[in-house]
Amino acid sequence: MRLRLHQSQLEKGRPLSNRFDPDNLTNVERQALKEAFRQARKLQGRLESFFQF
Repeated sequence: MRLRLHQSQLEKGRPLSNRFDPDNLTNVERQALKEAFRQARKLQGRLESFFQF
């Protein structure tokens, strides 16, 4: 997703940014992003419990 965003920004002569409009995502990309956030949240929870003293 980021590569496609950067390519579009380069073609338009805009500075590179990692911010994108989620409304422009396909349903498949949206589901993949949601799953990535779920996995990140799960990992954060495990790390938090591991490092509690």
